[in-house]
Amino acid sequence: MQYRRAYFLTAVASFGGMLFGWDTGLIGGVLTMDSFNNSFGLDKSSPNHASLEGNIVSVLQAGCFFGAMSSFYLSDKLGRKRALFLADIICKFTITSSPHWHTPN
Repeated sequence: MQYRRAYFLTAVASFGGMLFGWDTGLIGGVLTMDSFNNSFGLDKSSPNHASLEGNIVSVLQAGCFFGAMSSFYLSDKLGRKRALFLADIICKFTITSSPHWHTPN
């Protein structure tokens, strides 16, 4: 197999695209779960419920867009390794601080 690395890179990139689609589809299913609505005190009968769901999905899409745009800029200015290190720090901060954002009543 002459172009083994090219095929591997193509497979990895395709898997990344599949995961992005899966993540985007997952948020639609999570929004309909009763446990999600109960945890965050959302009322399905509220007239603003559809707008709130739209805003939640929009924030997900905006985060993906700005993350992609900033990764290009940071990789160009800081270099690939430093940009990945910075992304790792941001990811770890987000994961460790997210349990503190929602406290039960």
